[in-house]
Amino acid sequence: MPPGRQAVTTRRGSGYNAKLFDPASDATMEAEQLNSIENRIADVAERGNELRRYL
Repeated sequence: MPPGRQAVTTRRGSGYNAKLFDPASDATMEAEQLNSIENRIADVAERGNELRRYL
């Protein structure tokens, strides 16, 4: 390593995706989040059907 540079060490599970690697974290989705995703999917499906009828 060049002089003046420090070694950077990171632990697995620290940082951006910590919840993906930390088995103790609660990674479950809330009911509101699931409902929101379900509504978006239903909306996209409805728009797709409307486009098919239009074309």
